[in-house]
Amino acid sequence: MVQQAAGIVSASEKKVGITKAMELVGFSVEERRKMTMHQQVRRLAMKVSVVVAPLPAAAVNASDDVSSLTSTSESNQDSGTSTPSVRRCLLPSTPSTDTSSSKKTVKKSRRTLKEVQREASANAESKLRHKVAMKSATRLIEANNELPKNDRNKKSINHIVRQANETFDSNVSAKTAARYVQEGMIGMSPLKRGPVGDLPKLIYDALKVACTTYLKLQQAESKKQSNTKQMSKLVNACVNEAGFNKTRDDLARKLQKDTANQFEVGKANVVEQRRVMWTTACNLDMWFSTWKDALIDLGFAREKEPSDGDIEGELLFFPGQLERIGNVDETNGSIDDATGQRGGRPPMTFFAPEVSGGATSVNKSGCSSTIICGSNAAGEPFPPHFQLKSMAQTDEGQRMLVDWFINSKNVIAKFGHHSQRSLPCTFGMNEKADMNSVELEK
Repeated sequence: MVQQAAGIVSASEKKVGITKAMELVGFSVEERRKMTMHQQVRRLAMKVSVVVAPLPAAAVNASDDVSSLTSTSESNQDSGTSTPSVRRCLLPSTPSTDTSSSKKTVKKSRRTLKEVQREASANAESKLRHKVAMKSATRLIEANNELPKNDRNKKSINHIVRQANETFDSNVSAKTAARYVQEGMIGMSPLKRGPVGDLPKLIYDALKVACTTYLKLQQAESKKQSNTKQMSKLVNACVNEAGFNKTRDDLARKLQKDTANQFEVGKANVVEQRRVMWTTACNLDMWFSTWKDALIDLGFAREKEPSDGDIEGELLFFPGQLERIGNVDETNGSIDDATGQRGGRPPMTFFAPEVSGGATSVNKSGCSSTIICGSNAAGEPFPPHFQLKSMAQTDEGQRMLVDWFINSKNVIAKFGHHSQRSLPCTFGMNEKADMNSVELEK
């Protein structure tokens, strides 16, 4: 009977409901009310195959609703005659070589954390708009009912609800709004579906505010943001003080869904944010003015005079001084292009985009090198320097393979010499594979 009901639902392309299909095949009233039976029919309807075949006579005469599933006669374009009517019925799913008669299976792909957060944020925004629209619609319907019958300003409930949906971009039902008004639920939020939860609404709303405030204050104080695992421990410890016994992360995840519209998931680039906040007109003018005075005091250049002609900039550099001004920077050298996230993907944290501050997540432990590259003001490149990690206590105990450095290309530049020459790359070793004053002096 479950298979027959699933066949009717799938063959009708879900035009016949599950309850109606169960009634047609002979389910009792008690069985039709069981949610487990509904789920069995629904799951089987998604797995079976739809083929074109004549229905049994008993099924044809069972109900007029089943006969409505018959397909219309198709005209024969070549001979002008029509083919006999056939009915679409659902048979058990069996291996078939005909790919046109079987349903196409859609390959499911796992969504990223940002996609899940984006969907949860959209759902939270939709629930908020629906809540505001329901409150507004019930107030307007109550005010409309108090008007006299012959008043020209009186409108229908459908018209009022339609205007509320257009204003708040929601999908409030007119029947539900009218029922709320009849029951005296004026200006109240929509009732939630499903069983009543363990936490009362007022306590749950207060818990949402507490979690939101905690995360934003944590970010504003430039501390490391908490992930889902850490937040679940804090939430469970909070509610367990009131007598509950929460040990899993279901409550924390529910709070994250309901407050998803206030946060973004990912890793905030605090360094870039601070750099953008620093680049004001006053700071830039002060930096370049100080740099100009330093170049003049150190003897690299002088102030430009009218007799110098058309020279770009405010200073005139002396001959050979541009080659002495260098700029080098270090970066993490990763062979697998992990950009510093060694040991796997870092845990995602929640941060509010309108709150400044917050610290970057700590990278997982791993071994990596440091690469130092740069150039001088004349445009000549510096030979690259590789800083490697070594736990040796003495210089004699340091060991490394030099095959990779032998195949590295040389750089043609002056780099402090009187003329250009071919310079190879350099390398060094220390405990942390980083640049310090000793390595920089070398």
